[in-house]
Amino acid sequence: MSEFLNEVFERVSKINEGISKYEFSKEYMNKSESYYAYLTSTNSNESANVLKNLYANVVKKAQLCEEIARKYKVRNEAKRNEYLSIAEATVNEFKRIAF
Repeated sequence: MSEFLNEVFERVSKINEGISKYEFSKEYMNKSESYYAYLTSTNSNESANVLKNLYANVVKKAQLCEEIARKYKVRNEAKRNEYLSIAEATVNEFKRIAF
């Protein structure tokens, strides 16, 4: 598994405290619960499709943070900005593996 995906999981787990690797596999990568464990145990790298899913899901999470902040008048900028930062890093990783 790539160091990039490990770093993303660590960053997401700081934003979304208590998220498991199983939940991360489903909610962020749109894969089965065991996908993260599979990548780890086989030392395989994630596909470009997984990075695309990851990007789309972190952007959605950022938008959700913004909507919640607006609706409930709470401050969510830090979470939103971290999700957007992860999205940018994901695009860069996608470009790196695609070329």
